Amino acid sequence: MYNCISRNQKSLLILIVCGFQATNANFALAQSVKTTTVTKTTTIKTTVTQSTKATPKTPSKVSAIATEKGRVLFEKLTCAGCHPAGGNALHPYRPLKGPQFVARYKDDKQIQALIRAGVPRAGMPSFSKAQLNDSQMQDLITYIRSFTPDAKK
Repeated sequence: MYNCISRNQKSLLILIVCGFQATNANFALAQSVKTTTVTKTTTIKTTVTQSTKATPKTPSKVSAIATEKGRVLFEKLTCAGCHPAGGNALHPYRPLKGPQFVARYKDDKQIQALIRAGVPRAGMPSFSKAQLNDSQMQDLITYIRSFTPDAKK
């Protein structure tokens, strides 16, 4: 059967199958986000604690650690699906980076409020403290802020 279809049809079939698998993976990931996030965060905290015992924490090291933990959360909570590299796939005029974003969200509390409440009409889910504790929220915001590195808060 596979030999009787054209190269373009094979490519299309592969894309459809991959898209279906990615959709199922995202759904499964969304269902297990709480468990996965806790597991990954614990692993990162352990690694951070072990690697920083010998050297004192400098602000840049703390920021780098928070940014990496935030990146992991961003992917595990499936934020990257709609906001790849800080963009916005559904609403391209509303990216999570750039001078307009920084001007609109001058304070981290504004970003936190948006994440906690979500934007149901735009398809963004809300994240309660049970799903994302305050420490994780700050790591996530640190990562989001890293999309516009030269921005002044």
